[in-house]
Amino acid sequence: MKSGKAGNQAADRGGQSDNACGKTPKAHVEGTHRLVSPEETWRRIEPLFPRFGITRVADLTGLDRIGLPVAAAVRPQSRSVAVSAGKGLSLAAAKVSAAMEAIECAHAETIDRPLVFASRSEIAARHRPADILDLPRVDGTRLTADTRFLWMEAIEIATGEPVMVPYELVHAHYCPDALPAAGTFLATTNGLASGNAYAEAVCHGLFEVIERDALNLWERLAPRQRNDRLVAHAFADAPHLGETMEQLGRAGFQIAIWDITSDIGVPAFHCLIVDEQDPAGHPGTGTGCHPDKTVALYRALSEAAQVRAVYISGGRDDITRREYQSDHIQAFRRTIEAGGKAPRRDFAAIASTEYHYFEDDIAWTARRLEEVGCGPILVADLSLPDTGIFVVRVIVPGLEGPPEANAVAGRRAQEAAR
Repeated sequence: MKSGKAGNQAADRGGQSDNACGKTPKAHVEGTHRLVSPEETWRRIEPLFPRFGITRVADLTGLDRIGLPVAAAVRPQSRSVAVSAGKGLSLAAAKVSAAMEAIECAHAETIDRPLVFASRSEIAARHRPADILDLPRVDGTRLTADTRFLWMEAIEIATGEPVMVPYELVHAHYCPDALPAAGTFLATTNGLASGNAYAEAVCHGLFEVIERDALNLWERLAPRQRNDRLVAHAFADAPHLGETMEQLGRAGFQIAIWDITSDIGVPAFHCLIVDEQDPAGHPGTGTGCHPDKTVALYRALSEAAQVRAVYISGGRDDITRREYQSDHIQAFRRTIEAGGKAPRRDFAAIASTEYHYFEDDIAWTARRLEEVGCGPILVADLSLPDTGIFVVRVIVPGLEGPPEANAVAGRRAQEAAR
């Protein structure tokens, strides 16, 4: 990975770069790493809400007794989900998180880029295609070098070279319009990300695809193996994590944290919170991934609170009736009980990596991916030229997609199951 090249790409796309080294600095590192503060981001994006169909951003925090900031952004005419949720250390951060997710989806629902209808063998005659057998696919579909579907251009971030990728892995238009060979690849929002700079958006999407791969592999382990990764609730070197845990404890929640970091080595955690005061109370699950382990864990904890608040609000349009049924809710309680007195990992002993520039995060992560035979990092830039917001879709061949029941198990998933 040539971090200098990545830095030049960020500058070419209008990202905010440090004059001395051409890299994008992290000016905000409280709970997450961003170019500017949540307040500044809000000032930039709020005028754009009408353009992207956002009618309101709501504070959901008070719907629950936990008190961790949660917000929701509403887009009634969305072609994916109409309600996007967000979380953060502050209400401003939660509102920005929700709004940026909505903006990401709006970009991916209305992509204005050239598309090519061709098979892999036809594409290979004129362009460099991604290895389609290393991409997340749907079970039961037949895929050969002669299967024709829509492609669009992405960029290999290390070299700047164009690589053609399946359009189905980039767009988020999930209305029932029939596209050629639709249903071949696993269509989710995995790797869709935004930021105030190109490199910031790439980092956000990159860590999400690694997070989903790690969760997929961890869920394939036997229960005892999963619980061997439980983490002790001691965070002396990360005060905001300790405060978050105390807040959840005071609100009456049991908490389980698993270190699901894969062989790639980017810290990843999965969290579960269960309501001790109300047997029928909604659980919350969350997952986070970042080179800085404190950022990764806070993302997982705050996402668990976000998920519970979304259940309570009832506003999310992709939640099924099943998720409100008692036996489903009680299954999460049994998951925590199954951990029992299993040994807990020491959070202080878990490796963590911190850089001042987003491009350094990308370069470090690219090396880790290469070591396990995954990559390259491919980025489809969906940004619009006149908004100042950067939106990308990150695709990493070889990584598993989200743990969906209809997904084909790739090489890494098959190895984990063995």
